Amino acid sequence: MSKLFANKKLLIIVLAAVLVLAGGGGAAMMMLKKKKPDAKAAGPKPVATEIVDDAKGAAGGEAQTGEAKAGEGEAKEGAAPAKEPATKKSLTYGLEKFTVNLLDPKGRWFVTTSIQIEMDSAKARGEIEEKVAPLRDATIMLLSSKTREEVQSIGGKERFKRELQLRFEGILGADTVKNIWFSDFMVVTR
Repeated sequence: MSKLFANKKLLIIVLAAVLVLAGGGGAAMMMLKKKKPDAKAAGPKPVATEIVDDAKGAAGGEAQTGEAKAGEGEAKEGAAPAKEPATKKSLTYGLEKFTVNLLDPKGRWFVTTSIQIEMDSAKARGEIEEKVAPLRDATIMLLSSKTREEVQSIGGKERFKRELQLRFEGILGADTVKNIWFSDFMVVTR
């Protein structure tokens, strides 16, 4: 009898997992099929849209994938060859993984994340390496002041990145930090 009950539990868990995956897939498809608004009529872009555009190379930026785009570098017939933009090689420094309790009255929610700090000079990297403890402390203090709702959305993560960059620049000096990247970011409950 207990074996039958255990099999029912397993079946319920599997069905729940399938439903969650199907719901996530359906939501992703709906988001991908949405019509893109006219950029001229829309006004300012939301932060999430700007991020996606930056990653794709829109809005004047180039995606930093390290791979050449199709047709890039090839001279078009009758056109002068395009000049390569002069760019500094950017450097990153990875802080150790963070596991931080979020601001939650019941203490159930926490975040596990890894953060990469981008800078554009070896001198800045040296400064970061010297001040890892204050940078980690600033990250923990800021993250622990956030609720699950504040960090779960794309906009919330972007806001957190901007606030964190300001705190890092307060520790390291202005214009030391070029960007902050999450190499993973999970909001988890106990």
